[in-house]
Amino acid sequence: MTKTISHHILYRERLFYILVVGIIGLGIAYAGLVHSTVQNVISREALLKQNRNQSGEIGLLEAHYFSLKNSITLAVAKDLGYTELQPTYILEKNQGVARSTSNEI
Repeated sequence: MTKTISHHILYRERLFYILVVGIIGLGIAYAGLVHSTVQNVISREALLKQNRNQSGEIGLLEAHYFSLKNSITLAVAKDLGYTELQPTYILEKNQGVARSTSNEI
């Protein structure tokens, strides 16, 4: 009888230690996951800030491009040495024959 009681107490102690180690392990895993989530949020905010800054720079560059584009005229282009292209037309002597099948249903 005493052997059974001591065995039962030993079993309870072992179960207690296993549960304590499991709870500690789960606590450490939870802390690691929370840390990882916080790091992801911080890096996302940094990327969003960088994206906003670059979007502003792109807007300024686009405005500058459009102002330069609107300032170019045919006279300015000729002063820079550009010439106006003349369209070239290529016509072949034999155009071929169009064929169609008389597939009437």
